[in-house]
Amino acid sequence: MLDLEYASGKRPTGEEPIMAMEPFRQLCQALLCSQLSEEAKVAALRPVAHHFLFSAFQLRTLCWQTASTEARARLFELFLLRVSDIQNIKLILDTLELAQRHPFRLNQCLTFPFIQPEGYDFELNLKYSDHRLATLAVFKLCEAEGWSILEEPSFSDESQEADFWRSSREATCHWTSCLWHHFLARKSS
Repeated sequence: MLDLEYASGKRPTGEEPIMAMEPFRQLCQALLCSQLSEEAKVAALRPVAHHFLFSAFQLRTLCWQTASTEARARLFELFLLRVSDIQNIKLILDTLELAQRHPFRLNQCLTFPFIQPEGYDFELNLKYSDHRLATLAVFKLCEAEGWSILEEPSFSDESQEADFWRSSREATCHWTSCLWHHFLARKSS
C-alpha cells in the first residue's frame, strides 16, 4: 500500500476555535500517563492531527510534555499548520534545539515571514525554489536595513551572477542573522 503525507501552506482562518483548556489538559495528561515511547506517542497523534487547532502557547506546552528533543521536533512539524496564532511561533521555537528550529524538510517560506531571524544560522540551497525565495526575502531586508545584519555570509557559487537566486543550479548561501543586535546598535546611536 502506498501511503503519502500531504501538507499545504493553508493556515486556519482565525475564526475556528482552538482546543478548549479542559480537553487540552486531558490530552496532555493522557500523553504523560501513557507507557508508549515518545516517538510512538507522536505517531499515535499523526492520523488525527488535522482535527486539532492549538494556540502557540498550547503547542509549546504539548512540546514540553516530551523529554525527547526528536519527539518535540516531530510535534512541531506535525502541528505547525494547526497553530491559530502563528505570529507567536517564537514561543514554540524556544522548545526546540537550534538545528531543529527551521527543519529542512519543511518549506522554507512556510515559516519564514513569521520567524524573528536573529541568531538563526541559515543554510539555504538555491537548487530549491522555496530556498531561493527565502534568500531573496533576506536580501530585500538587507537592502532596507543594511548588509551588516548578516554575520559571516558565504556563497558557494562564485559566478557573481547578479540574478543568482533565480538559478536552479546547486549553490548554497550560508549566514547567521544578527538583526536584533543591529537594531539595538542603531537604536542606541
